[in-house]
Amino acid sequence: MFIWSVVYDGLIGLEVGESVNSLTGCFRLSNPIVVQMESASGGFITVDGEVFIQICEDDLQNNILEVTQINQIGTNSNWVVTDAGGTIVSTPAGPSVNIDVLPAGTYSIFNVMYNTVLSGLVTGNHISDLTGSCFSLSNSITVVKDIAIAGTISTLLGDDIELCISGSIPPNIEINITGNAGAFSSLLVLDAAGNILDIVGSNSIIPNLAYDECYVRHLAYSASFTGLTIGQNISDFSGCHELSNAIRIGKAIVDGGLLTSGGATFLDRCVKEGDPLFVNLELSQESGDNMRYV
Repeated sequence: MFIWSVVYDGLIGLEVGESVNSLTGCFRLSNPIVVQMESASGGFITVDGEVFIQICEDDLQNNILEVTQINQIGTNSNWVVTDAGGTIVSTPAGPSVNIDVLPAGTYSIFNVMYNTVLSGLVTGNHISDLTGSCFSLSNSITVVKDIAIAGTISTLLGDDIELCISGSIPPNIEINITGNAGAFSSLLVLDAAGNILDIVGSNSIIPNLAYDECYVRHLAYSASFTGLTIGQNISDFSGCHELSNAIRIGKAIVDGGLLTSGGATFLDRCVKEGDPLFVNLELSQESGDNMRYV
């Protein structure tokens, strides 16, 4: 494109769409200014047609987003990932964006198209710090990433525990948790069907004597999770969460009971030499599958 100044006294042909070579009359043109026109457009980007993505990362970790771009204009292209505040946290080499390398949070994915030089595209800079003669950002794709990794639980007694309980107070079982990550977590005590019997806030489990067996699992979850209620089944959980392996705790309760003879626990008998001693015994409150008198 060219820009002139024209000075005239009577000029014919000065109309939009006409050539300057068609001008007639008394006039004189200045030198032209040459204007080179450039165009850039970041276009429109999506992931499977969506511009809002919610990711729940568990220990499988395979969160690679394949971004599709249309209607872009420009010679050069770069991909940009920012945090919720607009700070650049990643500049992927292509449209495959690896979310696994990022911590939990909210992010935006952009494409920037430009023709000559682009400055400021550096991790740690703000997206508004980008400068260049001709560049354009695409729309953004919002990615919300939650992390829920339940890890592995174990005890010094193994993962299939059979307790012999004598008396009314069961022993504490310390649960070790490794490899876990996430904003929230709890230990769950479940029945065999997966119904929640108890929600434990510490790593110490006291088995409930009302149940012959129970199962302990570690739950990691995010703020979007729902369903953590005693009596609820784990199949009804909703939102970002993960459950660990299970530890079974069974119990056998033994109690020698109360042994008496005629209601007494102390007997004073005079036995003549050679005579047998017979004592009538009554046993109550005993518990256990087998019993013998000693």
